[in-house]
Amino acid sequence: MTSLERCVCDTNVLISSLISRSSPPAKIVDHITLNGFFLFSSTTFAELEEVIWREKFDRYFSTEKRQNFLSNMRRVGLFYEIGETVELCRDKKDNPFLDVALAGKADCLITGDADLLVLKQIGDITIMTAAQAIHLTN
Repeated sequence: MTSLERCVCDTNVLISSLISRSSPPAKIVDHITLNGFFLFSSTTFAELEEVIWREKFDRYFSTEKRQNFLSNMRRVGLFYEIGETVELCRDKKDNPFLDVALAGKADCLITGDADLLVLKQIGDITIMTAAQAIHLTN
């Protein structure tokens, strides 16, 4: 059974968790925050920072909410330097999430991205949706 202690969540999962607090992404992000760690690289965290400040999210998040979320992610995040990189995704922008999952020996990578989900697994790391991950918490 896949553990949810050391998890990589892609940017879409993290942003979605803020938009809808009753959504599967919100539930799994809350679970990991309380029971585990998020794994980041400088590249994946920079993407989160860039995306969360996009103007289109102004109607969802205040400046304070964004700052608090990023601070919380830093607090519960483990950061990894990436040595070797992989080129497994059709969308090259998704490869950094695989890189940090491998570097940090993640238990899973949680995503809604079809280009990542199609891989299903990389090494011992299961790639799954937030809804699939929630079933592991029950």
